[in-house]
Amino acid sequence: MELCLFGPVSVQLEDRAVPITGRQPTRVLRALAITPRDPVRSDALIEAVWPADPPANPGKALQTAIMRLRRSVDDALVATAEGGYALGRCVMTDSSPSML
Repeated sequence: MELCLFGPVSVQLEDRAVPITGRQPTRVLRALAITPRDPVRSDALIEAVWPADPPANPGKALQTAIMRLRRSVDDALVATAEGGYALGRCVMTDSSPSML
């Protein structure tokens, strides 16, 4: 899998591009891609997704955004890590992170 983060956000699978829709899943994916090899703490993701006005239950809202990402592409796209989340195994390419 290859992530396309500039312009419309999508994940390129072998035979097709899967668009990532919705503000929260898009922001989560971009935040995780900043440090593709390292987990991002949940509180940092919440700040990245809702910088000014977090929802009443930000932890639950983050879990929902992660679930939408996993359902739209593949469960392996986002891994649960200690204290937060990370992209699945990835390697950097010249243009964007690629998922293995």
